[in-house]
Amino acid sequence: MIEVVVDDNFPCRDNGDGTFRPAFSRATSDIWVPLLEKAWAKLNGSYEDSVSGDPSDALQCLTGAPTRRYSHAEASKDLEAFWSKIKLSDNRKYIIAAGTKGQGEEKDESGIILGHAYTVLSVYEFKHNSKDVRLLKLRNPWGNNEWNGAWSDKSELWTSKLRQLCELSDKDDGIFCIPF
Repeated sequence: MIEVVVDDNFPCRDNGDGTFRPAFSRATSDIWVPLLEKAWAKLNGSYEDSVSGDPSDALQCLTGAPTRRYSHAEASKDLEAFWSKIKLSDNRKYIIAAGTKGQGEEKDESGIILGHAYTVLSVYEFKHNSKDVRLLKLRNPWGNNEWNGAWSDKSELWTSKLRQLCELSDKDDGIFCIPF
Protein backbone atom coordinates (compact mmCIF):
# COMPACT_ATOMS: atom_id res chain seq x y z
CA MET A 1 0.00 0.00 0.00
CA ILE A 2 1.22 3.47 -0.88
CA GLU A 3 -0.01 6.46 1.09
CA VAL A 4 -0.69 9.50 -1.08
CA VAL A 5 -1.26 12.92 0.48
CA VAL A 6 -3.20 15.47 -1.56
CA ASP A 7 -4.73 18.87 -0.90
CA ASP A 8 -8.09 20.16 -2.10
CA ASN A 9 -6.74 22.58 -4.72
CA PHE A 10 -7.89 21.37 -8.12
CA PRO A 11 -6.87 22.49 -11.60
CA CYS A 12 -9.66 24.51 -13.22
CA ARG A 13 -10.53 25.87 -16.65
CA ASP A 14 -12.03 29.25 -17.42
CA ASN A 15 -15.61 29.02 -18.73
CA GLY A 16 -15.07 32.30 -20.56
CA ASP A 17 -17.71 34.09 -18.50
CA GLY A 18 -15.70 34.83 -15.37
CA THR A 19 -16.47 31.46 -13.78
CA PHE A 20 -14.30 28.37 -13.57
CA ARG A 21 -14.94 24.63 -13.63
CA PRO A 22 -12.75 21.68 -12.68
CA ALA A 23 -10.44 20.77 -15.54
CA PHE A 24 -10.99 17.04 -15.23
CA SER A 25 -13.64 15.09 -13.28
CA ARG A 26 -16.77 17.04 -12.55
CA ALA A 27 -18.49 15.40 -9.61
CA THR A 28 -21.67 17.27 -8.85
CA SER A 29 -21.77 16.93 -5.08
CA ASP A 30 -18.98 14.64 -3.85
CA ILE A 31 -15.44 15.87 -3.34
CA TRP A 32 -14.02 12.33 -3.15
CA VAL A 33 -14.06 12.00 -6.96
CA PRO A 34 -11.61 14.84 -7.72
CA LEU A 35 -9.56 13.90 -4.63
CA LEU A 36 -9.21 10.34 -5.88
CA GLU A 37 -8.38 11.61 -9.36
CA LYS A 38 -5.73 13.91 -7.90
CA ALA A 39 -4.17 11.02 -5.94
CA TRP A 40 -4.10 8.92 -9.12
CA ALA A 41 -2.46 11.77 -11.05
CA LYS A 42 0.11 12.17 -8.28
CA LEU A 43 0.92 8.44 -8.42
CA ASN A 44 1.42 8.76 -12.17
CA GLY A 45 3.49 11.94 -12.03
CA SER A 46 0.86 14.38 -13.29
CA TYR A 47 -2.68 14.71 -14.67
CA GLU A 48 -1.22 14.68 -18.16
CA ASP A 49 0.49 11.34 -17.54
CA SER A 50 -2.88 9.89 -16.46
CA VAL A 51 -4.71 10.83 -19.66
CA SER A 52 -6.10 8.03 -21.81
CA GLY A 53 -5.01 5.36 -19.40
CA ASP A 54 -6.61 1.97 -19.11
CA PRO A 55 -9.40 2.13 -16.50
CA SER A 56 -8.51 -1.38 -15.30
CA ASP A 57 -5.05 -0.15 -14.24
CA ALA A 58 -6.55 2.56 -12.05
CA LEU A 59 -9.21 0.26 -10.59
CA GLN A 60 -6.68 -2.39 -9.65
CA CYS A 61 -4.30 0.14 -8.12
CA LEU A 62 -6.97 2.01 -6.19
CA THR A 63 -9.05 -0.94 -4.97
CA GLY A 64 -6.50 -3.75 -4.76
CA ALA A 65 -9.07 -5.99 -6.43
CA PRO A 66 -8.19 -8.16 -9.41
CA THR A 67 -9.31 -6.82 -12.78
CA ARG A 68 -9.96 -8.31 -16.18
CA ARG A 69 -9.56 -6.30 -19.38
CA TYR A 70 -11.27 -7.18 -22.65
CA SER A 71 -10.29 -5.60 -25.94
CA HIS A 72 -12.96 -4.85 -28.51
CA ALA A 73 -11.51 -7.50 -30.81
CA GLU A 74 -11.55 -10.10 -28.04
CA ALA A 75 -15.09 -9.27 -26.92
CA SER A 76 -16.37 -9.26 -30.53
CA LYS A 77 -15.33 -12.89 -31.07
CA ASP A 78 -18.30 -14.10 -29.02
CA LEU A 79 -20.73 -11.30 -28.18
CA GLU A 80 -23.18 -13.63 -26.41
CA ALA A 81 -20.49 -14.87 -24.02
CA PHE A 82 -19.25 -11.32 -23.47
CA TRP A 83 -22.79 -10.06 -22.73
CA SER A 84 -23.20 -12.90 -20.22
CA LYS A 85 -19.97 -11.82 -18.48
CA ILE A 86 -21.14 -8.21 -18.32
CA LYS A 87 -24.56 -9.23 -16.90
CA LEU A 88 -22.94 -11.52 -14.33
CA SER A 89 -20.52 -8.77 -13.30
CA ASP A 90 -23.38 -6.29 -12.98
CA ASN A 91 -25.42 -8.76 -10.89
CA ARG A 92 -22.44 -9.28 -8.60
CA LYS A 93 -22.04 -5.49 -8.24
CA TYR A 94 -18.53 -5.52 -9.71
CA ILE A 95 -17.04 -2.21 -10.80
CA ILE A 96 -17.23 -2.11 -14.59
CA ALA A 97 -15.51 0.49 -16.72
CA ALA A 98 -15.37 1.04 -20.45
CA GLY A 99 -12.81 2.94 -22.47
CA THR A 100 -12.73 4.30 -25.99
CA LYS A 101 -9.87 4.21 -28.45
CA GLY A 102 -8.17 7.37 -29.56
CA GLN A 103 -6.43 10.32 -28.01
CA GLY A 104 -7.09 13.96 -27.36
CA GLU A 105 -10.42 13.42 -25.67
CA GLU A 106 -12.36 14.97 -28.55
CA LYS A 107 -16.02 14.20 -29.09
CA ASP A 108 -16.96 12.25 -32.21
CA GLU A 109 -20.20 12.78 -34.16
CA SER A 110 -22.06 10.33 -31.89
CA GLY A 111 -21.16 12.28 -28.74
CA ILE A 112 -18.65 9.68 -27.51
CA ILE A 113 -15.30 11.04 -26.38
CA LEU A 114 -12.22 9.41 -27.87
CA GLY A 115 -9.49 8.18 -25.52
CA HIS A 116 -11.87 8.39 -22.57
CA ALA A 117 -13.06 6.16 -19.72
CA TYR A 118 -16.69 5.66 -18.71
CA THR A 119 -18.26 3.90 -15.76
CA VAL A 120 -20.82 1.20 -16.52
CA LEU A 121 -23.57 1.90 -14.00
CA SER A 122 -25.87 -0.97 -14.96
CA VAL A 123 -27.02 -3.18 -17.80
CA TYR A 124 -30.53 -3.78 -19.11
CA GLU A 125 -32.09 -6.41 -21.30
CA PHE A 126 -35.73 -6.26 -22.41
CA LYS A 127 -38.08 -6.59 -25.37
CA HIS A 128 -39.24 -3.47 -27.20
CA ASN A 129 -41.48 -3.63 -30.25
CA SER A 130 -40.82 -7.41 -30.43
CA LYS A 131 -37.05 -6.84 -30.56
CA ASP A 132 -34.45 -7.80 -27.98
CA VAL A 133 -32.75 -4.72 -26.56
CA ARG A 134 -29.48 -4.75 -24.62
CA LEU A 135 -28.32 -1.49 -23.11
CA LEU A 136 -25.36 -0.33 -21.08
CA LYS A 137 -26.03 2.60 -18.78
CA LEU A 138 -22.83 4.67 -18.73
CA ARG A 139 -21.58 7.67 -16.83
CA ASN A 140 -19.11 10.13 -18.20
CA PRO A 141 -16.98 11.29 -15.24
CA TRP A 142 -17.03 14.81 -16.69
CA GLY A 143 -20.73 15.00 -15.81
CA ASN A 144 -21.79 15.98 -19.33
CA ASN A 145 -21.24 15.04 -23.00
CA GLU A 146 -23.39 12.06 -23.88
CA TRP A 147 -24.08 9.54 -26.62
CA ASN A 148 -26.62 10.93 -29.08
CA GLY A 149 -27.60 7.80 -31.05
CA ALA A 150 -30.22 5.11 -30.52
CA TRP A 151 -31.41 4.89 -26.91
CA SER A 152 -29.73 8.19 -25.98
CA ASP A 153 -31.56 10.50 -23.57
CA LYS A 154 -33.34 12.23 -26.45
CA SER A 155 -34.13 9.06 -28.41
CA GLU A 156 -37.73 8.53 -29.46
CA LEU A 157 -37.37 4.83 -28.62
CA TRP A 158 -38.00 5.49 -24.93
CA THR A 159 -41.39 4.98 -23.36
CA SER A 160 -42.07 6.49 -19.95
CA LYS A 161 -42.16 2.95 -18.48
CA LEU A 162 -38.76 2.03 -19.96
CA ARG A 163 -37.25 5.35 -18.90
CA GLN A 164 -38.46 4.64 -15.36
CA LEU A 165 -37.11 1.06 -15.50
CA CYS A 166 -33.67 2.35 -16.47
CA GLU A 167 -33.86 5.34 -14.12
CA LEU A 168 -32.92 7.67 -16.94
CA SER A 169 -33.70 11.37 -17.24
CA ASP A 170 -33.40 13.60 -20.28
CA LYS A 171 -30.67 15.98 -19.12
CA ASP A 172 -27.00 16.49 -19.92
CA ASP A 173 -25.74 14.95 -16.68
CA GLY A 174 -23.19 12.55 -18.21
CA ILE A 175 -25.47 9.53 -17.64
CA PHE A 176 -26.84 7.82 -20.74
CA CYS A 177 -27.75 4.46 -22.23
CA ILE A 178 -26.06 3.03 -25.28
CA PRO A 179 -26.88 -0.16 -27.18
CA PHE A 180 -24.60 -3.09 -26.48
